Amino acid sequence: MNDRIITRDHNIEILCNLGFQRVRNTVIFKRGGEYILSPAVSEGTNGKYWFDVREVNLNRLHDGSLLLVRIVPDLFIIEELSAISSLFTKHVMDNRPNSGNVYGIHISINKTSNKAFLFNIKNPDNKIATKLLSKDEVVANF
Repeated sequence: MNDRIITRDHNIEILCNLGFQRVRNTVIFKRGGEYILSPAVSEGTNGKYWFDVREVNLNRLHDGSLLLVRIVPDLFIIEELSAISSLFTKHVMDNRPNSGNVYGIHISINKTSNKAFLFNIKNPDNKIATKLLSKDEVVANF
């Protein structure tokens, strides 16, 4: 089994145990009228964390949707998509032949301060500070 498959489903049971179901073969999860965009990431060979957000997936979401990043091994980030919308503007969008329009989001992690910064690789000066959460803290948020 390759690492991509392992990472993709990392800690997915947390969402399932909270009653969320995956929408088709995407990183979108739904529970009633609630939607979560939930990519999983692991540290790359270059020591960095990143994920892509497809425009088509953003278009499937509703107001009030959340981003829940599942970071290997057991860290999490939760943010309202509206709070990080500056990461998804047309001027920082890429178009990739197999993926369509995408936004490359990187994460800078500081475990000492328990914080992370989200930023679009095309605009690294626009960093959004967020808190790193544990599994228990994620469950408590729902």
